[in-house]
Amino acid sequence: MPTHRIFLFALLSTGGALYAQSGFVKSANQPIPGATVTAAVGDKKLVTTTDQSGHYAFSEAPTGDCAIEVRMFGFEPATKKSNCAAAAKIDFTLS
Repeated sequence: MPTHRIFLFALLSTGGALYAQSGFVKSANQPIPGATVTAAVGDKKLVTTTDQSGHYAFSEAPTGDCAIEVRMFGFEPATKKSNCAAAAKIDFTLS
């Protein structure tokens, strides 16, 4: 039984560390799939899109002060500044 607990702990521990930055993009409490999410950290820019549930994630993004911008046709762009770090979550509500 203890072996299973160690395995589960290891699995959960690495699951949170796989993404340097993630979150959800919604409008009126509904997910926005296909939104473009850009993270700028220093001179590096990373780009991804939201999935069907409005979730985005940047894998292996560098840590440090960053600006995250979300764009989607029909909505005003939204930007938030943060310290991108492991397991940091930033959600957006578009209007």
